[in-house]
Amino acid sequence: MRREVDLDVSALSGWPDDVAGELDEVVKTIVRDARVAEFYVGRGVDLDQRASEHQADDIAALYETESPDHAMIVEEYLIGRFINHKKNSNTVVDARGGVSDEFVNYVYIAVWWN
Repeated sequence: MRREVDLDVSALSGWPDDVAGELDEVVKTIVRDARVAEFYVGRGVDLDQRASEHQADDIAALYETESPDHAMIVEEYLIGRFINHKKNSNTVVDARGGVSDEFVNYVYIAVWWN
């Protein structure tokens, strides 16, 4: 059963450089929560599918865009910022996997609760 992230997380949009600082603060707030045991930053077009594939307890869209390139930039930025965080389960800092220019692309945070 998925629990809602207690934060009022609304996906941001815009140029990556314009939203990077705010996204950084949102992720910091989420991962500081003592109930978060582990987190993963990723990118995809279907958040429910990504949550299922990760077997995550919850997932939240952090950023949305129609530009696959912008999604990849934001994903790489956030992974790079948090790659050394003790709760982070990302293992590489580059954006991997396919991209779609036919759908809205999301950068998300998947979480596992304590």
